[in-house]
Amino acid sequence: DGKYDPSIAGMKLRNNAPLTFDELGDMEPMPNPNDNQCHVASVDEFYEDGLETPHKCKGYTDDIAVAEFGGSMRIYYMFRPWMHLNLTRVMTEKLNLIPEELDILIFNDDQQHTIEKDAHLSEVFKASGAWDNRIEWDYNHFETIQKRDVGRWFGANNPWVSHPPDGHACMPGPPDDEVNLLLYLIYTNSFIR
Repeated sequence: DGKYDPSIAGMKLRNNAPLTFDELGDMEPMPNPNDNQCHVASVDEFYEDGLETPHKCKGYTDDIAVAEFGGSMRIYYMFRPWMHLNLTRVMTEKLNLIPEELDILIFNDDQQHTIEKDAHLSEVFKASGAWDNRIEWDYNHFETIQKRDVGRWFGANNPWVSHPPDGHACMPGPPDDEVNLLLYLIYTNSFIR
């Protein structure tokens, strides 16, 4: 996970000027949640009683991360790539990712336009075939698929949600459901039409 904490509020204070490479800090594993620098996030109201809530480690964010599964599949994640001034350098030096070796790109909420505006990455992903294999996934599409296939929209149904299910992009809710579905589709080698 990245040891930096960009926020939308922080971006607004900078007039949405992209983060420079030097502002990003280092990629390193988050500390053990029981370490002194970590505390339970103040999100209890969003979870059922008895569930362990996520820990927040000061100075760390999960807005950029790498996860490896069984040594055979690695997933790279970057939240809001438009926040970064030099995407290629972030990918190669922070994530240790070689863009030419990506097989599939998955975007949500029109984030693919960030890559389209980056001439170098756009060319690399088109040449490697990853652009042709891209998945553009948005929340509205996810709701449409659920209504079509199971007859209802499953979202978060927390006590504070006045009109469940919640269609908001924050967790818990659609992002958790999307990740669960995506990992299941990868596991079963399936696809959605």
